[in-house]
Amino acid sequence: MDPSNLLISRPRSLKKLRACFERTHAWLQDKGGTLTEARAKELREQLEWLDAAIAAGDAAQAEALASALEVAPDISFGRPWWGNVLRLLLTFVLIVCSAVLVRQCWFEFYKIPTGSMRPTFREQDHLVVSKTVFGL
Repeated sequence: MDPSNLLISRPRSLKKLRACFERTHAWLQDKGGTLTEARAKELREQLEWLDAAIAAGDAAQAEALASALEVAPDISFGRPWWGNVLRLLLTFVLIVCSAVLVRQCWFEFYKIPTGSMRPTFREQDHLVVSKTVFGL
């Protein structure tokens, strides 16, 4: 992917560019062993140039170098598949707990099974009972 084809966005601050440098450097230390030696050397050189540009305060050059590093096809900062599954499960648990809490504390649905409450309610009438009137 050619970085010149990307949409131009608002330039990032030097602090954010430093975070990009650190993230890419950490990735290279952890997972750089899967790269060829030439590619790893090229990435190290790009990181050195980025570090020098940030240290010199040249935001335009640092932005260009950081953008080139971020679109490198062999660098992936994505979450592993099990991280996505864990996030989905935690979301589901949170939704179920919220639903149970709302139903137990604020309101509940009832269906009138018999005609014992005539003439006010008839069989098979549906009610929503508010529990907040009585307090938690």
